[in-house]
Amino acid sequence: MTAKKVKLIILLVLQFVLPACNSDQLLQQQGDTEKTNHADMSLTLQTLRSSSHCGPSLTSRWISSQQEFDKLLQATQPMLGSSSSQSTPAVDFSHYGVLLVSMGQQRTAGYSIRLIAEQELQIASETAEVRVQWKQPQPGMMLAQVITHPCIFIQVPRGEYQLIRVIDEGKKVRGEINVQ
Repeated sequence: MTAKKVKLIILLVLQFVLPACNSDQLLQQQGDTEKTNHADMSLTLQTLRSSSHCGPSLTSRWISSQQEFDKLLQATQPMLGSSSSQSTPAVDFSHYGVLLVSMGQQRTAGYSIRLIAEQELQIASETAEVRVQWKQPQPGMMLAQVITHPCIFIQVPRGEYQLIRVIDEGKKVRGEINVQ
């Protein structure tokens, strides 16, 4: 082979190899940027709204869009009365979802749900764990005889999980919600 042919082969190889190496470097940089952006995202759970009068139609569920969130909050407004003038919290649904946890219909006052302090989302085996205070009145307590529907809307970071398990302070599972 002549030197001219060797140079031509080397140039052809370099023409295809160098861009491939460069694209690998760009992909690595993009991956690093995505990791950084994901790392910057807070894994802390946040209460967006809670009430003891959410309405009978609400059941525990995963909310994945602002439109669905707005619709559910709007459905609670007749139950909340004049205190419902709060604006709908904006959620970045590309990084977060909203978990609605409902206690269902209760026959008396004294029921409520709250997040246990500030907590980060715990994920293991494709299951996320959310810890809540699940307050129920003590047996025999004098309580107002009023129908309530306690619920809480929790902002939850998206992640590598398919199921969210809601666990109370006594480690009792209060619900399992599939994430779509």
